[in-house]
Amino acid sequence: MTIRPTNWTLSIIDFGMTGHMSQVSGSSSCGLCGRHITPGSGYIVRIEAMADPQMPPMSMQQIESLDFDATLSELVRQMEGMTADELQDGVYRKFTYHLCGECHREFLANPLGKPRRNPVGKN
Repeated sequence: MTIRPTNWTLSIIDFGMTGHMSQVSGSSSCGLCGRHITPGSGYIVRIEAMADPQMPPMSMQQIESLDFDATLSELVRQMEGMTADELQDGVYRKFTYHLCGECHREFLANPLGKPRRNPVGKN
């Protein structure tokens, strides 16, 4: 059994359109291009990566034949060589980035950074 995040959730909040301005104090810089962002003119992008909690499809016969003690022992053995960060990455990780308007538009057009066939805005 390998632990890996498989479920991604994105939430994008416009500083100027929500009541969250008080949570962001002072000025910051864009997490992608480094440009200065004045309060009220940028965006916050939050990314949560978590392990999929669903069990793989299994028949009742497969479940009954499982050796849970051996499976748990194997999982613990795999975890022994991992750092705390590696273990955390396998379960849950949350990131928050400040983006300028231009980088925000580019992020929305291609949030996973996949290669594009057409330039941004030419889909």
